[in-house]
Amino acid sequence: MGEVQRLVAHSSDASGLHATAPALLLELQTQLGILAATASRATERGRRPFRPTGDWAGRLGELAFSVYLLADQTGVDIDSEVSSVAALHKRFVVVVVFGAAAGADLAPRPSEPRISVSFDTVLDCSIRAFGT
Repeated sequence: MGEVQRLVAHSSDASGLHATAPALLLELQTQLGILAATASRATERGRRPFRPTGDWAGRLGELAFSVYLLADQTGVDIDSEVSSVAALHKRFVVVVVFGAAAGADLAPRPSEPRISVSFDTVLDCSIRAFGT
């Protein structure tokens, strides 16, 4: 368990923030809705570029706290899981960018989840990662 997850577990224990996984999921949904409303309001429903407002960081922190709390309540080492997902995405971009150029079979292995990504996303990732 990572340092942040330990901090969340300790502070939630100290303040009695215990809830079931379904209750925490509803809270996460509420917090995500608040973030979406904040972004929508800040961009005039997408008519202006997004610039984080003063309350953005705090609301994002509340959402992250709740994700860590849900992980703790369900016995998940969230740092380990996030690292696994990041490694999968890194491998995916490398396989797509370099594998496609070499004519490699890009089908995922049976043990890997399928990732659906648009060509524009892969192109954007390759441009940012490799400067091409």
